[in-house]
Amino acid sequence: ADGGGVYFKDDGSLIGSLQNSSSDLVITSEVQDNDIIFKGIDGSSSITALTLDMSNNGSAIFNTDASITVQGTNNEGGGQLFLKGTDSPAASKNLGQISFGNSDDNSLAMIRGVSTAATAADLVFFTEATGAAIEEHMRIKDNGKVGIGTNGPNRKLHVSQGGALSTGNDYDVAIFQNSD
Repeated sequence: ADGGGVYFKDDGSLIGSLQNSSSDLVITSEVQDNDIIFKGIDGSSSITALTLDMSNNGSAIFNTDASITVQGTNNEGGGQLFLKGTDSPAASKNLGQISFGNSDDNSLAMIRGVSTAATAADLVFFTEATGAAIEEHMRIKDNGKVGIGTNGPNRKLHVSQGGALSTGNDYDVAIFQNSD
């Protein structure tokens, strides 16, 4: 059952609350676009550990040099991190991505899942050269074929010369087994 709550006011105006809703603890920022900030003490210094940015759809911003640990409860499943789109299942949907960047550019490299059908997806790798836009450079297709320089590999490993995803020359790749 829903219970009471703790309400925070500033000069009579409600700014936030802690409430019990269907046995869940609900933390609410009551002021439009104001963030929810989690702070703590590290040694003798006050730090901001996490900011939920309400002006950016609740994006989570962790403190500088923070790490995220996803720990499973047993050896069978381990920890899992899910990136999941909410669109209806269909081809050519961005299912989620991991972006790597810095303070000048949020997306210098990226790994993205792209659906090829309602229940199949490719894994796409992007990088950015100095002064250029981020571009796709490698793709693992839903059938396991890998394309470098092409998004349509027709062999287990398909390497294509030229610019990003160009129609340049194709090269066979030889793989040798070492007898040692």
